Amino acid sequence: MPPGRQGDNGPASRGEIVYVGSSINIANRFYEHLNNKGSNIPLQNAFKKYGISAFNFLVMEDYVFDWTISVKENGL
Repeated sequence: MPPGRQGDNGPASRGEIVYVGSSINIANRFYEHLNNKGSNIPLQNAFKKYGISAFNFLVMEDYVFDWTISVKENGL
């Protein structure tokens, strides 16, 4: 285990598969995954095979884009 990770009992340490994604509209992205409209075919197949109750959905970070910083730093 990497330093600082002793005792980690997260999904990866239990041999579970972890999917990390990102989206501008999280609710819409989740809906797409549930209704076979997304681009991640293996994830959609797993939803069909195991059912939604076999999965945990966690928002790890909510990021708000700051246009004022982008304009100042990048000249946008």
